[in-house]
Amino acid sequence: MVADEPAAAEPTATDEPTTVTPPPPAEEEDPPLGPESTTIGHVWLVALQGPGAAEAVSAIGGGGVQLQGARTVTEGGLANALALTAGATPTPRTRSGCRDAQAAAAGAAPASDDPCALPAGTASIPAALGAAQRPWRAYLDAVPEGRAAGAAPPAGICDLPPAGDAAAIALSARSPFAHLTGLREGGACATAVRSLGQLDGDLADAGTTAVFSYLALGGCVPPGAPPKPLADQLRDAVVSITTSRAYGQDGLLVVTTTDGAAPCGAPATPAQRAATGRWRRAATGNRAVHRAAFPGDPQAPAGVPSPTVVYSPWSEAGSTSTVAYDGFSIARTVATVLGVAAPGAAADGAVPTFGNDVLGRAAPGATDAESRAAAARTPTNVPRR
Repeated sequence: MVADEPAAAEPTATDEPTTVTPPPPAEEEDPPLGPESTTIGHVWLVALQGPGAAEAVSAIGGGGVQLQGARTVTEGGLANALALTAGATPTPRTRSGCRDAQAAAAGAAPASDDPCALPAGTASIPAALGAAQRPWRAYLDAVPEGRAAGAAPPAGICDLPPAGDAAAIALSARSPFAHLTGLREGGACATAVRSLGQLDGDLADAGTTAVFSYLALGGCVPPGAPPKPLADQLRDAVVSITTSRAYGQDGLLVVTTTDGAAPCGAPATPAQRAATGRWRRAATGNRAVHRAAFPGDPQAPAGVPSPTVVYSPWSEAGSTSTVAYDGFSIARTVATVLGVAAPGAAADGAVPTFGNDVLGRAAPGATDAESRAAAARTPTNVPRR
């Protein structure tokens, strides 16, 4: 007789199938922070004018590098705007914004009848970019939204202001492009001008974002629009720019001040007049503080402290530089990184450009290794100090 085989054990509730747990996947390292390029390729230059300009810059200063040694070239918003874009030295007429009839009569008026016009062949950053078929844009706070493509911008931005038109005269005193004859007569200015509301759309695609953008902000608004303080205008513009793909890829944002005078054409309030007076008094008596008298304008005061902040993926937020930069320095830096010739007085080899004191420097208190790493991140089209 064959013995019965033992019955298979019944599985119990505690018996579990044996499983092998795979090891957790290796954590992926975060991509290195910083720009996607080795050179700066997009530049935004924000020029602030008005009694609240210094306070507006102070409010956003912690996010970038504060240039504690920065100064304007001279007094007067238009003179400083022309220095930023064309390296133009000041004249009595540009310092007055072309509003002073006596200053306008001090010299022979150009054939264009614009007492502040620079000749058609005058070098400028926009002209150099245009000649190379590289796009540039100009955003002014007083340009109305919804302007049809190809429509002329408000009077005074790209042409001579009509006599007696206070708003156009005020715009002409803030827009350097109205006085760069080559841009005005060739239509390049009208093509480039945008409203602030168009900035976000223009930033939506890094491939079509202009390589150079100039923003003129003063807390002004188009006719019929609700008021908007300068500090709010600046904050919104900085957020739009610094969150764009073009900025993260290879951007440089410079925010600077050109004058303390109320820029919008409306009568200044007592507080605005007081703030402007403080700005003017700071300029008085400062001739030759950091620069010899300008040829052709020996009475031009030297520049005054100009609150300036630089943002870039290569910069350390919260750091400072004490180098004595001015409007010519900014123009020379912008031209250098964009690969065009520095215009006018900005071409002088003695004018300093931003270096790794601004772009590529480690934060205060960094270790030697961190400092070396920061220096290695300096864009290749920026000089090292």
